[in-house]
Amino acid sequence: MFKVNFDFTAGVICFAVGIFGIGYGIGQRKRSNDICCKIDKSIDEMSSNINIDVSEAIVNRAIEREVEKETSFVVRRATERVEKNIETNINNRVNTAVSNAYTDIRKSVAEEIAKNVARIDIQALKNDVIEKAKEEVTKKFDDSLDDILEDFNGNLKNIGRIYQSMAQMFSHDSCKEFKIRLGGEY
Repeated sequence: MFKVNFDFTAGVICFAVGIFGIGYGIGQRKRSNDICCKIDKSIDEMSSNINIDVSEAIVNRAIEREVEKETSFVVRRATERVEKNIETNINNRVNTAVSNAYTDIRKSVAEEIAKNVARIDIQALKNDVIEKAKEEVTKKFDDSLDDILEDFNGNLKNIGRIYQSMAQMFSHDSCKEFKIRLGGEY
């Protein structure tokens, strides 16, 4: 119960402090605005009574600076336009020249290619292709034969061991000679 009362009391106190802070802030803002208004009125009254003489030299210098800024801007913009126009003009002329030269170059290149193709010896080219193909087939066939030979030798050794094992099994004192032949004459 004490905790509930304490929480309630603390909440009420914080609420009151918050309301007081808001009221104080509003009051200070109003005071600041009033002071600003009084200062603005004083400055307006003082400035209306004061005459300022600006020398003609200062006015002329300010005018000259503005004229220089504006002319620099206009000149820069005009220069950019002229550069862009010149660039576009050059690009157009180059494109036209390339297009015109393309047809002439195309004809001469086509003629030159036709001449070079006509000079190719078809029979020599066929013979070169056939020779290269033979070499590649021979390489592959040799590799295959090597593999087959290895397999055959391995199988032959296995067969020899099998027959040797059989010969040892069949050999007794009663059989003096036991021969196994593979192919050939008996």
